[in-house]
Amino acid sequence: MASHSGDYLETLPMPDWMAAHRGESLALELDSDDGIAWNLDAWEAAFSRSEWQALWPRFETVSSWSVDGYIRRMTLLQEARLIDSGDALTLHIGAMVWGVGSTTGRNRANVAKGLKDSNAPVKMSRLFEALRTSGFSIEIFNRIGRKGDLGLPGLGSSFATKTLYFMGFGLDHSADLRPLILDMVVARALRETAPAFPKYPGFRRKWYSSYVRLAQRWGDELGFPTRPDVIEYLLFWHGKQ
Repeated sequence: MASHSGDYLETLPMPDWMAAHRGESLALELDSDDGIAWNLDAWEAAFSRSEWQALWPRFETVSSWSVDGYIRRMTLLQEARLIDSGDALTLHIGAMVWGVGSTTGRNRANVAKGLKDSNAPVKMSRLFEALRTSGFSIEIFNRIGRKGDLGLPGLGSSFATKTLYFMGFGLDHSADLRPLILDMVVARALRETAPAFPKYPGFRRKWYSSYVRLAQRWGDELGFPTRPDVIEYLLFWHGKQ
């Protein structure tokens, strides 16, 4: 069997099911989605009383970003442009709340491990500042891995890339290469077109780099041009089918 690196994604043609969306207002659809339902009490149950008391002001802020128990992608992207590094952990919590939604407690428990890390506020502030100062790069992606200096306990790539996306996508100087969410559902859709793409991509930089570049190219090919996070959105919904 031939071996592949992420580089072969650079010439991968757009799948027919995605090309069928040419001419549609996909960004408008993404920006106006109804959001993800979440439960504040379920999060409280993941922490001790003292841990929850320390985190409560941040969860209260995230709750204020929600409407009727739903938190929207666009709201988090907008808040990311308004906060400073002192609120980076709050934005991370918002990304985790959005990512976990109403799924099983296992995901919530894994996220809680990271929030219990005493260095979490500093790590998220440093990530935020690195993105604001230099824009997104694959080197920053390396730093959020489990062995990276900005990685959090319990946080795999599916959730770490959510924080990376919400903190870094909207930066003006990150237009050439923008961070995107890469979870197992997105990977499943990519594998349909690119069978060599890993089922569990993890923190492998070559695959992540090729994926974000591919999303940029496919977005340009769809027209307007289409934002690369719209490509991620299409991959996610296709992967869920």
